[in-house]
Amino acid sequence: MNSVKITGDKIMPIDKTMTDAMLGTFRNMVQECKDKNLSGEVFDKMVETLQKMERYAEEMDDFAAYSAKLSTEGLMNIFSQYYGEVLANATKEEYKSEDGEISDEKLMENTLKAYEDSLKSLKGTEQGEKIIPAIEEVIELGKSGITYPEFLTEMVKKGLDRALEGQVAMRDGIIEDLEWAKDSMLPVEVKMHEEILKAFDELAKSSPFGLPDSFEHQLKRIEIEWKYKPDINKWYAVISRWQYMLEMLYDWLDSYCSFAPYDERWRTPGASEAQVKKNIKFTKECSPGFFKERGRIFAESFGLKWEDIFGHETFINERKANRFEYSDERFDLIKRTYENCKPFNNPPKELIDEAEKLHDEKRTHNPNRNKIGDKAKREYEKHFGKIK
Repeated sequence: MNSVKITGDKIMPIDKTMTDAMLGTFRNMVQECKDKNLSGEVFDKMVETLQKMERYAEEMDDFAAYSAKLSTEGLMNIFSQYYGEVLANATKEEYKSEDGEISDEKLMENTLKAYEDSLKSLKGTEQGEKIIPAIEEVIELGKSGITYPEFLTEMVKKGLDRALEGQVAMRDGIIEDLEWAKDSMLPVEVKMHEEILKAFDELAKSSPFGLPDSFEHQLKRIEIEWKYKPDINKWYAVISRWQYMLEMLYDWLDSYCSFAPYDERWRTPGASEAQVKKNIKFTKECSPGFFKERGRIFAESFGLKWEDIFGHETFINERKANRFEYSDERFDLIKRTYENCKPFNNPPKELIDEAEKLHDEKRTHNPNRNKIGDKAKREYEKHFGKIK
């Protein structure tokens, strides 16, 4: 299907199970802030970002294209930044003394407690063992009797701040992104995240505590992401074009079937019988010309002809990932429809009869496609935690 599925005036959103798996954590983060009675301009922006992600889910029907759009616009990162700022602002309020000033003593107390708590979770882990010596040195420094500003200054002088910026979590996050791309069968993203991980490890070799400077790594990551962005965009562009071409053939053949006047593709909400007939006539008479022009643009843009689609890596991957919409029987029928979908031509009766039979027996769509939502939920929980 095309990335925005319009059936007459009706928009068919992505399967709710899939969007719940992706957006559940963000919804929970908003609810967490509400439970803590947090508010303000930044909180409002965070909510607006989530609403934008929700709106795209309603407007689109292709999960891969939806994920790509969120990534392209950086909405998840933007949301996370707002979330962090909301919590940071709340923390500042928590650390204020009675006269409204920030309490250095309380800051020191909470900082050391956080480091002491982190030691418990890091012990026994491969990456944790690398950073434990730095944390222990920080705790010892904080308990030496110096002030909080002096404490921060000494951390910078000794390079401890760089060791404790969260690069361990950063590397884990890169691995999570890589595993998510592998599980979701997104080959271009897999290559990108593999290169990001390799860059992180190379920078780590010459860095204190085996952890690279976060700013230096962020610059390298941006460079890699921009390098792959054209390939990622092209990948999804090719998919969306051949999906739409298949859909045009699917709709054109079905418009000749006896069930067409009752199908929501042509019987739009509130449409009169005359409008339904007009919709069907439009599909019958205009689709062949539209399809021919689509094919011309497809070949001009990507160097691919109709017969090239089915051996192309995007097509093979989408079928293997069970994101392909049609059943094998209906797909075969669509390919046979191709030769007949020409201006001023009608499909032969045998194709119409087959289309009606598959429709009546509910054998038009890929039965495994319904499993995508469950798979997406399992993969999300595997990488990001249980959805409440």
